[in-house]
Amino acid sequence: MYTATAAPVPRDKLCSAAAMAPSQRLLLLIPTTTYRTEDFVEAARALDVDLVIASDRPNVMAGEFPDHLLTLPFDDPEAAAREVRAYADEKVRYRFRTRRAYLEQLIAEHEIDWVNSLFLSCRFSAQRIGPYNEFVYVFFKCLSEERLNYAEGWFAEQNAAEASETVTLGEWEVQRRCPHLKADLTRFASIEDGVLTCQMHGWKWRLADGKCLTSVGHDLRCAPAGQPVPGAEPVVHQDHRGQHEMSESADD
Repeated sequence: MYTATAAPVPRDKLCSAAAMAPSQRLLLLIPTTTYRTEDFVEAARALDVDLVIASDRPNVMAGEFPDHLLTLPFDDPEAAAREVRAYADEKVRYRFRTRRAYLEQLIAEHEIDWVNSLFLSCRFSAQRIGPYNEFVYVFFKCLSEERLNYAEGWFAEQNAAEASETVTLGEWEVQRRCPHLKADLTRFASIEDGVLTCQMHGWKWRLADGKCLTSVGHDLRCAPAGQPVPGAEPVVHQDHRGQHEMSESADD
């Protein structure tokens, strides 16, 4: 076990830390041999950060400043994490338990759907505080950029206003979500020679009439900037002029 003794934090510095606004809170892990504690406290005070100092041995001032001094078992990270969560009064609303070997296998195989690969096998237990949350399980089905973009687009389009939302890309007004798999075109669209390409999967549309050049169907709602987009209800949208060029393409 790590054993060392601390230079006590000056009382005036601790008082300054205790009086700081709680806008930001920082947990600082400091071995008790350090001589830099005062410098860290000064920096936190200057940055208006609520500082909590944790060490592996009780500080002589801990009883006087219990909200800003914490003793943790540095040799047992899991136990230390539990103590920090309890100290912060953190409530774990959704908890899943399973064998470590199962998780290691999923990670090693880069599995992107843990619902079908783990949860349906019933080799886990679950607890929650409050009602069922569909988004938690959807997340575990979408552990890839492609699936996350599709899920975000699908949920967004359940709202009528968001489904009809349009954005300005260069000289064109287009629907925000790609007709293919709902990627956000403010992030993944590029336009060249009157053709919009969604760089998530490389699908292309002719902006003159919205026709898809990659597959039959999947037309794109679009119009020259300033003109109404067919099939779109008037909604407030963001202007992304000049922001549609991508620095790199996503893999197919």
